[in-house]
Amino acid sequence: MIKGLMKILLGLIKATLFLGVGGIAGYKFAKFEDEVGTTKAFSQYLMEAESGVAASQYQVSRYLFHRNQKPQESLKWLKKAAQNGYLRAKIELASHYEEGGLVSKDEVMALKLYQEIAETSIQRLKKIN
Repeated sequence: MIKGLMKILLGLIKATLFLGVGGIAGYKFAKFEDEVGTTKAFSQYLMEAESGVAASQYQVSRYLFHRNQKPQESLKWLKKAAQNGYLRAKIELASHYEEGGLVSKDEVMALKLYQEIAETSIQRLKKIN
């Protein structure tokens, strides 16, 4: 059931991200890191993340997962970013719930998040038009 719905939702999500609504998080961190160094870049994002900036919470999550191999700490920041409405974080978290692994597989939670993503994407697309 979830696979068919996901194809539809992911098409909408990709269109939204292609239009620039979702941002380019990995590129942003890499560019900032090149400019100021890894430690300073991470410290800056961590400070912003702790003060509630969703995009920075997502950056911290990605850094902890990919660079430090701290998946549970990464998950904590990913959930915060998703709760604060950061679209890419919701997409990633929904995928984790759908597949299991980092979190226990929970298709109901995955579907709930995908529905939120779709609703947000539709609203953002309406604002563009």
